[in-house]
Amino acid sequence: MSEELTERGFSHDDEVGGRTLRFTNSSQFQHGNENAWVAVEKYLTGRVVNAGGKQDPNVHLVLVDSGATVRISASEEQLGGEKENQLYKDVTLRVHAEQHVRTKALRNIRLIQFLTQSNEVDERALENLWKKGREAWRDVASASGWVESLRGNS
Repeated sequence: MSEELTERGFSHDDEVGGRTLRFTNSSQFQHGNENAWVAVEKYLTGRVVNAGGKQDPNVHLVLVDSGATVRISASEEQLGGEKENQLYKDVTLRVHAEQHVRTKALRNIRLIQFLTQSNEVDERALENLWKKGREAWRDVASASGWVESLRGNS
């Protein structure tokens, strides 16, 4: 037994503009904010799997957090100016893009800069931070007790 579905709908005639607006059971509606893209600056971390291009230089980055591959537009100067070959290395990129307000998807991603990653520790800077921390906390007898008092558990 074959059943034929009929399309149900509603029409509205615009008397001023002379246009007809038709709604059917297959109509799709989109709220104005659902297509909202905003300019953002982000830091993307991942592995460079491709970089270069003669006419449209770009970087292909496999993101650490999702495994997705994103294409980032770049200039010849940006890619050629890198002191080290970044191919197949883990990097953090500072980028400018458009991000969808609801889905968080990125588009029109453009490279601002490669950020240098260093595993070396600046001992002098670290010692200065420890010194500042000791000064800031010198009147606090117990850091954990202080936190508990903030939580109302004293």
